[in-house]
Amino acid sequence: MIRDPNHHAHLVIGDWEALRTDIHKSIETTMGVSTVGNPDFYEERIEVFGIDEGRRIKEIQSRASFGKGSHVTLISFDSITTEAQNALLKITEEPPRGAKMIFVTRDKSRLLPTFMSRFSINETVYTPNVSLEGALFFALNPGERLKHIEKIVKDKDREKAKKVIEDCLHEVRRRDISTPENAKRLKILGEALSFVGDRSSSIKMILEWVSLTL
Repeated sequence: MIRDPNHHAHLVIGDWEALRTDIHKSIETTMGVSTVGNPDFYEERIEVFGIDEGRRIKEIQSRASFGKGSHVTLISFDSITTEAQNALLKITEEPPRGAKMIFVTRDKSRLLPTFMSRFSINETVYTPNVSLEGALFFALNPGERLKHIEKIVKDKDREKAKKVIEDCLHEVRRRDISTPENAKRLKILGEALSFVGDRSSSIKMILEWVSLTL
């Protein structure tokens, strides 16, 4: 999984849930860094990796190691903005001594060539889930979509709201996400998924926004 343990930056293309255990094992066996109870190991799952996340990860990477070994940061994300990639260019090229970074994502189509050039890349085979629910939602017109989400909104069911968004994400990823239209949809859905995870956010506003803008 980690091809060159001496390299400072690694990019794994594939499904996070399927790869997480193998990545942890690889970190422990090839880098000699424990992923359990180790202050020199940091892991985070990010839906939409923006400029604020980029700055925060830079700060984490810049911290000195507690021990004598490497300080490893493992980040998985669904999408990443151009601004965040640019913010990370310097630290992914010239990291602090002993610092190593591993990024995991399913979609490399929106990664900048200059960003990817910093990494040792391991691309795995990823077969996206085909969601009939997502395809159905896309087939509805905006008015029908609003009717489709009525019960979820009325019940304020955050888990079902999240499922609607995830189903739509699966459907977009099944298509050609390099087209401008689908790239825009991916951004909308990624932001919606991030918002719906915030307990203070309005499920009604999020689902109506998704229904009317996709």
